[in-house]
Amino acid sequence: ETEIPRSKEILSQHYRGRSTSEIFETYYPRLYMVHAWDVINGLTKDVLHAPTNEEIRGALSMVGDFEKNSVTLYDRLYFCERLVKKHFRTENYYIARVKTEGGRKEIIEFSNDDSRIFQIIEIGGIQVRLYKIKNRKTKMMIVLATNLDFQWVDHNTIYKLYWTRWEVENSFRDLVQSMKIEDFHAKNLNGVLQEIYLRFWLMNYTRILALKSQQYHLDPMERTYRRPNFKILYLWVSENIKQIIDDITQIWEVFVQIVSATIEKRKRRSRTYPRQLKYSGKMYARNSTILKSDFLS
Repeated sequence: ETEIPRSKEILSQHYRGRSTSEIFETYYPRLYMVHAWDVINGLTKDVLHAPTNEEIRGALSMVGDFEKNSVTLYDRLYFCERLVKKHFRTENYYIARVKTEGGRKEIIEFSNDDSRIFQIIEIGGIQVRLYKIKNRKTKMMIVLATNLDFQWVDHNTIYKLYWTRWEVENSFRDLVQSMKIEDFHAKNLNGVLQEIYLRFWLMNYTRILALKSQQYHLDPMERTYRRPNFKILYLWVSENIKQIIDDITQIWEVFVQIVSATIEKRKRRSRTYPRQLKYSGKMYARNSTILKSDFLS
């Protein structure tokens, strides 16, 4: 969810503020993006935008373009019968955290049965395998659904694979804090989209250059890993983009030296936070909201 400038042209494209009450909405309109992110190499695979929150529809449209035999990781919001059928048709795989309250009856029963840690159910006539996994830090039990064959993976492998999803949260941090994706210059929708997609291009290009340096090894199954500081690399690429385009070989050694100097040792699955509601009506002071157009005379 991204704040975008408020202008007559953008409002005419059906972009509106977030509703804070029955009659009030935030002053700045919201643009919603669905972001497919490669958790291993850190590259954006696809981005879709819309004036409303359409995460499931966006995911369904992306799945068809993913490689066969690839594995997609989903948080609790996405899992549904349509997603199961889409992956079945496209012959690729998924690991999805599922709702254990207010969701499907058979999943809730499995979640509440302490005697079972694995079960196969059918959704839309397609087999779905359920794994009960304990978060090693919070000790909370979660349920993961997958179409991966149980002969290929065990509980430990499923745990490690799903928790690489944290890299998506890191990508959000990079977009907002390092790349300032909400700092727009344009006042029209086309200009806003150009700025957004340029930042995604720069993010991918920076990470491709870093991968090309071959100074760090990517293995999602290893708990510790080394990775260069993305913010420093991104700022350097942004400042030197003309020279890079003109003659990358001339300054390639400088970039490789920066990669080497900023590599840090990190741990996977070391950060866990309880889910929080980031947006509520209480967040917005009355003077930062406006009347919805439906209530204007």
